[in-house]
Amino acid sequence: MPIALLLGYLRALSLLTADPLVGSHLDTLVGHRYSGRRIEFQDVVFSLIYAMQNVTGELEYTDDRFDQAWVNLVESLEVQRIPLKMVAVIPRLELLSAPVQLDHQLTLASVIRAPCGVPEVGPRR
Repeated sequence: MPIALLLGYLRALSLLTADPLVGSHLDTLVGHRYSGRRIEFQDVVFSLIYAMQNVTGELEYTDDRFDQAWVNLVESLEVQRIPLKMVAVIPRLELLSAPVQLDHQLTLASVIRAPCGVPEVGPRR
């Protein structure tokens, strides 16, 4: 690896680590009791690089694209609650319409018929 790339990598790592919000999440497991993952430096960098793709899929840096990618990253790290979607089989369930709010945290978003004729409650699309 050329030394310039290594120095750029180390500089980017130090800048992200020094950021109060991003740095506090790096190499930390985030999620909820059903799922979690570590946020690692390369994940952040790859997401920012991916956001630089233009409509033809080529990398094309613009300040606007980078700013939007950074805002999206910050917003994702600032969330207080992580929405969870689950698919469940509920035998003999018949709904006239969906969604149905069961309580402030649980919604039956849609109902689809399983191949065996049993309705399945699925995530909202």
